[in-house]
Amino acid sequence: MSRSKVLKRRPAYLIACALVAIVALGEGAIRFSGLVNFPLYAKHPLLGYVPAPNQNGVYRNGNDWAYNELSMGTTRRFNPDPRPVTLLIGDSIVNGDYWLRQSDTLGPQLENAACGSVWPVSAGGWALINEIQYFRQHQELLEQADRIIFVLNSGDFVTASRWTSELTHPTYRRTFWLPYVLRRYVLRQTAPPPQARETSAWRSELRWLAQSFSGRIAIALYPLEAEMSDESMRQRELDQRATDIASVALGRFVIVHIGQDRRWTGDLYRDGVHPNAAGTKVLAQILRDAMDECRVERK
Repeated sequence: MSRSKVLKRRPAYLIACALVAIVALGEGAIRFSGLVNFPLYAKHPLLGYVPAPNQNGVYRNGNDWAYNELSMGTTRRFNPDPRPVTLLIGDSIVNGDYWLRQSDTLGPQLENAACGSVWPVSAGGWALINEIQYFRQHQELLEQADRIIFVLNSGDFVTASRWTSELTHPTYRRTFWLPYVLRRYVLRQTAPPPQARETSAWRSELRWLAQSFSGRIAIALYPLEAEMSDESMRQRELDQRATDIASVALGRFVIVHIGQDRRWTGDLYRDGVHPNAAGTKVLAQILRDAMDECRVERK
């Protein structure tokens, strides 16, 4: 090959080498930063999705997270000891979505404040129907637990959430993360979830749980930040659910109105929905007091 042809091809060669180097550096930076050290999910025909079991990690900001063999937010294998055994279930309010250290999420905070053991079950975006479906899939837990605590907001009384996208609920770890990160964080191609609609189907699900579980059931009605600043909105959107729940099984549930407790204030939110680290501690104290948590009663 003549020297002139080599010289002509050199710019293209250098450009190709530069692109490879940029991609390699980007891929390395992504992995080193911990940006993709988030939990994975498992698709489920009834639950929609659930945190994949037996996984743990540390997100980029240093916040650790873990899920055990039952997709509970803990490193411990489930063991009904010490008693009382509390199953705490909810959506991202319980989960923390790896924006809190695991020790600062609601489950560990409630266990620190309470007697016995607390086992948190949660996934961002779950509705009440998803949560009860978890118990349908793990009915052995209903035989071993002493109490169940739901943490619900005004958007949870809707149709069940479903898995829709790898960008919002990834199910596997990529060989190369750069395209994924560009789509998720730079281009923000995540599609909005299917529009949830109001439904009464949660009533029959809750009635099934009341008939299947002999321990105590508490439902904590958790206000969004906007509902805390507008009492009429909170009463209309959230507090009225107490009447709806009571109609399902009269006297079967303990209703906890978080927004009516003087300890709960607007500065305990991390954003418009989720509690910050101080908020989970206060929320745990409210739940502990409402449950009279050292007493165990079964039907």
